[in-house]
Amino acid sequence: MSSRVSAHQYGEHVAYQRVIQSAVQRGTVVTTSAGNASTDLQHEGYYTLPNSVPGSISVSATGPNNKRVFYSNYGTSDIDVGAPGGGYETLEKTLAGDTEWPFPTNLVLSTVPPDLNDGRAFDWYAGTSMAAPQVAGLVALIREVNPDLSAKQVQSIIENTARFSDGKGDADIGAGVIYAPAAVEEAARKR
Repeated sequence: MSSRVSAHQYGEHVAYQRVIQSAVQRGTVVTTSAGNASTDLQHEGYYTLPNSVPGSISVSATGPNNKRVFYSNYGTSDIDVGAPGGGYETLEKTLAGDTEWPFPTNLVLSTVPPDLNDGRAFDWYAGTSMAAPQVAGLVALIREVNPDLSAKQVQSIIENTARFSDGKGDADIGAGVIYAPAAVEEAARKR
């Protein structure tokens, strides 16, 4: 752990680790958002909870071009996969109107409480909190096809079928950007 980790933070890390490991041992696949501070978690000596805890699938946010977006945290060994979270590599490009997916359509259309959003039930958002649920949805698809897979097997399928990376070590997107068709096909083959 980094020298920047206090005793309190270490205690939180241990508590999260116990909970996540217990969940994984019971068959639950844990997906976590990497965070939105545009921080290199590996080299800047930071970690975020719970995504820096082994056993959870830590998800960075990608844009329509399958590259990490400007706000997403990153770091070799800290990111397992990337998933659509909205935006592009820079804020300027995200807000531009002359891209293939102009603002706000390069963000994620999300459900929102109408009473908190001027009566609208949908709005455009961006963040790793938009990306991680897409991985959770992929977990559900995989489990629907093959409910007998362990949590580690599900995570392995997601990572092995991800695209746009040369392997698990990509600091921006880990094993790559999730790809549901290949993941579901791989899960079906393991029956």
